[in-house]
Amino acid sequence: MTVPKHWQIVELREVAFVQTGFAKGKVISGESVRLPYLRVANVQDGFLDLSEIKEVEVAPYEIERFRLQIGDVLLTEGGDFDKLGRGTLWRGEITNCLHQNHIFAVRTSREVLDPLFFSYQTASPYGRKYFLECSKQSTNLASINSTQLKEFPVLLPPLPEQRAIATILSTWDEAIMLTERLIAALRRRKQALMQMLLTGEVRFPGFEGAWDRLTVEEASKTMESGGTPSTQMKAYWNGTIPWITGADFEDQKVSQVRRYITTEAVEKSSTKIVSKGNILLVTRTGVGKMALAPFDTAISQDITGITPNEEIITPEYLISCLSWTIPRLARFNQGTSINGITRDDLKMHEIAVPSLKEQEKITDVLQVCDAQIEQSNRILISLLAEKRGLMQQLLTGAIRVGVDE
Repeated sequence: MTVPKHWQIVELREVAFVQTGFAKGKVISGESVRLPYLRVANVQDGFLDLSEIKEVEVAPYEIERFRLQIGDVLLTEGGDFDKLGRGTLWRGEITNCLHQNHIFAVRTSREVLDPLFFSYQTASPYGRKYFLECSKQSTNLASINSTQLKEFPVLLPPLPEQRAIATILSTWDEAIMLTERLIAALRRRKQALMQMLLTGEVRFPGFEGAWDRLTVEEASKTMESGGTPSTQMKAYWNGTIPWITGADFEDQKVSQVRRYITTEAVEKSSTKIVSKGNILLVTRTGVGKMALAPFDTAISQDITGITPNEEIITPEYLISCLSWTIPRLARFNQGTSINGITRDDLKMHEIAVPSLKEQEKITDVLQVCDAQIEQSNRILISLLAEKRGLMQQLLTGAIRVGVDE
């Protein structure tokens, strides 16, 4: 690879120390100390998830060997492909914190390699490509060892340029963080509004009278679960009818259609057709996801199609009620690890139903919330794409940063 003038390519071992973590299950004889430690689940792509921190017993003489220091770059050795080489910078969030052996702590020589710059480089397309190419891979799994990490070819500009690049990328990180916080706040506000509006706790002026209590079955004309055409019958596939599964949803929308089936498949299998505008509810894998059908579609066995009785309830109001209350119904099926909703529980689930006019007023407010969340999500996606592009350009020297001597 060609790098700009005054840049170098050096192996990581020349400019950093790679510290491996402790192995769990080691028998300790004698005195021990209980300390917090990081697991792979704590180290995410560009941030730390410290919502659950576990502790481990270690011998006092091993503490310094495995203790994290401010400025360490944390990198995971792998597992699922998305875990390979992911990491972030340790800023001393927890006192006397150790790390497990599935996490590497890279301690850079700071007079040569800025840790934040290096953290960005490992997360860039350049870094990801190296980890994937050198990793040991099996079905859906990949891992790297300390030797491969030490051989990482660091693209090394002068230190002032490293810091300038890291500062630019940090600006994008701050914008991303603020946008994520805004989205979280908007979601919390919507939940609060749903609590007040869908229960009648708060009502709009001009609306009076008691609400009805109806089961989902009473509020619906039909409730039908889907099915799956046999994958052995190739003639059933590559047709013209969309076939939706629980994996095709995102943010109360059908985000993609991956497969199409034939009319014959519908006729000869247990799958059902749900008409445009009716409700698609995932009751098994991906439980709780839902959307109004954007077109006539066939559904898989993990989806229930609901046709509301529009004389008493609008599809928009019913899906709002379901999105707010369905998480309480989800539970693990007996004897399995599959989280799901039973058909009987769904049928008998009660919702509060005002007049059609009041339903429309409520859903108008909730749709404004959805529009604000969607707009913020688009901004977030744009910021993430811009950051990825900047990382590719800045961290390889394709675009240079002017540095004031």
